Amino acid sequence: MLTDHVKLAAIFVQGLRDADWEVSEEVIVERRGGAPGADRWRAAARELVARRVSALVAGDHAAARAAREATDAIPIVAIDFEGRVPAATSPDSSATSATR
Repeated sequence: MLTDHVKLAAIFVQGLRDADWEVSEEVIVERRGGAPGADRWRAAARELVARRVSALVAGDHAAARAAREATDAIPIVAIDFEGRVPAATSPDSSATSATR
């Protein structure tokens, strides 16, 4: 999960639980954040892609763009709680989005 927001990560994990997915050895949620700037999102996205994760979750526009740049094979879920659809999503991409 590419986000600086601990609360967003907690909401995401709760959503998994509500859908009967328990965080365990088989369902792992790893949050990445850090210093300001798009480069950190690119590095974090590349790291998660190298780990062969099943999906990437992006918590803002910059993270969604970095995830899209890092892979076109791994599904990307872009979450935006301000009602905008992140620019990284498009009909021909592996990205989808959710808004509140």
